[in-house]
Amino acid sequence: MRLSVVEGGFAQVFLNWTSGSVIVGYLFALGASPTHIGLVASVPFLAQVASPFAAVLAERFGRRRLLAATLSTVGKFVWVLAAFLPQLGLPPSLQPTVLVALVLLGSVFQAATGTLWAAWMGDVVPDKLRGRYFGLRTGVVGVVGMVANLVAGALLDRVGAPLSFQVVIVTAAAVGVLGIVLYFFHYD
Repeated sequence: MRLSVVEGGFAQVFLNWTSGSVIVGYLFALGASPTHIGLVASVPFLAQVASPFAAVLAERFGRRRLLAATLSTVGKFVWVLAAFLPQLGLPPSLQPTVLVALVLLGSVFQAATGTLWAAWMGDVVPDKLRGRYFGLRTGVVGVVGMVANLVAGALLDRVGAPLSFQVVIVTAAAVGVLGIVLYFFHYD
């Protein structure tokens, strides 16, 4: 359970650095329109459609830890593609649209992973400790996320766009992979 608190910190850094003002700023740096901004804001809600499919996969194949790690790894790779979007040789006018599509794809994998993780941790954390444990975990993860936002903000202020956003997103993916590695030390 302590390991899950550390893993949650890595996951929170990843989530904070691949959403909100970071992704909106990256979109603006790529020349996005208000439509792109609106679309990217709705993506996390649309991605929740993947949650039932993750539950079906878990039911069919079991091994939630391996399934969660696999889906999460694919999702992190999508973010690496998003980070290197300006270097992929796409026309600049197409880059914001491709970024929105990549955010959707990455969010689908994240939503599926979240469903598996919640079911998995529900089995790991005893009923008597569940409220206290998840309250503590949420508090610790919140502090980590706040500090991570300050660090990302400082970097974004000091390095020119789009490079600053690319560095933050690649770092987020790397930190996210560290969290995935910790999955394999969890009880399954």
